[in-house]
Amino acid sequence: MHSFVRLVLHRIGYDGDIDTLCISSLSPWPILFLTGGLAILAASIFLRLMVDMILPAGITQRLAGSRAMVHWTITVTLLGVLAAAIEAVGAEQRVTWMEWVQNLSTTEHPLAATGLACVAAGLLLTVRAMALLQIDMFRRPAGSGVRGVPTDGAFVQAGAFALRGFASREGWLRKPGGGIPIALLGVLMAAYGSELLRHVDLCL
Repeated sequence: MHSFVRLVLHRIGYDGDIDTLCISSLSPWPILFLTGGLAILAASIFLRLMVDMILPAGITQRLAGSRAMVHWTITVTLLGVLAAAIEAVGAEQRVTWMEWVQNLSTTEHPLAATGLACVAAGLLLTVRAMALLQIDMFRRPAGSGVRGVPTDGAFVQAGAFALRGFASREGWLRKPGGGIPIALLGVLMAAYGSELLRHVDLCL
């Protein structure tokens, strides 16, 4: 596995020590893909939120998961198009694009654009997962146990709520929006993005 990771990093232009790998030491290809991928993820989640508010999913769509399938299919397709475009333009054009991305940031914070995209994607992931967990909890029938009660437009969670999404009977990622695992992933992404905004380039 260690050799495979080294080969992948070599393919994208990194020949340094894996144990001290930082984003800033990568070549333009992975930095452009990471920045663009995070921006695509943030935009796709934001558009999904808007669509769900304007046109709420029907019962059939929720059961079949058709809306989620369309959403993530489009997102993955855009990521593939982004990767193909980065590969097709050539090394010289990639350097030009990289300089343009860095010009969006300040000289002291060259990774600010990547960090901003990471923060946006992470916060949207967390907010969507937590909001859908709230809605799912409120919709539960009374026979399955009281999970929360509405009060002044909010919910009072039971102690078990914090661990929902990890229980084996529910399975990972089966909750609306991905449940607690996706909410935690969003928090981690937002935290790392804030580090990049401050140019604290975290290494592996």
